[in-house]
Amino acid sequence: MKKFTQIAFCLIFGTLMDIGLAFAKSDPINEGGGNRPFAYSNVYKFNEAGQQIYFPVTAPFCQIFTSRLNFWRLRAEIVKFSSFKLGPCPDDSFAKLSIASILAQLKTIGHIAHAYKNGPSYFLMDSNLSPLNREFLYIGPLKFFAQSTASVSLFQLLFNPILSEEGIPTAYFYPFTAHEDIYYIWNKGATIHTLIPPDKKGYYVMTSYSKMVDSTLDVSNIKDKVGELTLPEGWKYESRILEKPLIVRTQPAKNFAHQIVFDQLQNFYHFIE
Repeated sequence: MKKFTQIAFCLIFGTLMDIGLAFAKSDPINEGGGNRPFAYSNVYKFNEAGQQIYFPVTAPFCQIFTSRLNFWRLRAEIVKFSSFKLGPCPDDSFAKLSIASILAQLKTIGHIAHAYKNGPSYFLMDSNLSPLNREFLYIGPLKFFAQSTASVSLFQLLFNPILSEEGIPTAYFYPFTAHEDIYYIWNKGATIHTLIPPDKKGYYVMTSYSKMVDSTLDVSNIKDKVGELTLPEGWKYESRILEKPLIVRTQPAKNFAHQIVFDQLQNFYHFIE
């Protein structure tokens, strides 16, 4: 039982993505090519005058990953709660949230065995048009909503050596499938950071970076920081400038399934075929 719970706790990192990719015929949504920052993802509140206040795609957001074992369905179930689109996530407010208080508050909406904090994080695309289509709840003073769901079979937990022996804080570059309604846009001229797996049948594009492990990480040094990481055999890191827009959007017909990996710095990457 202890082994199961340890593995499930580790799996909280793996909540994400099998990405739908399409290339637009012209620069989408925003003008200005790949210049940043300029894109605003959505309205998150109104000021006293009734004017819309926008949430910039470059603003920090926080995440809480939760997991539990479901023996009836023979799987570990994972939910990602995010503050994205719900206003700022101040470092001090997020830092004060203890795991014990998070678990106590979230258990009011269902049994949750473990929780893990990740943030502040920052998106890297030019526009994030992903919808906020679920009700939010307060965790401490901050607003969160259940943004993504995933599951891992108990068979995988028991017999996959990366998950069962190393555990998820060290399950770097292991692909997880989750379900989330996402709509990301990189304009022509934008710089993207990618991981190329050994089979070279696609690549993973970095969608967000985190300051959870390295507080000095930012857009100016991602190439250097990720370039210094130890990658699995056959994996390769590359950064490049887009020659045409990149659109990543999950599809309802596929239950918004998408695939993701994460690196040692808790940066997240989405798979592109």
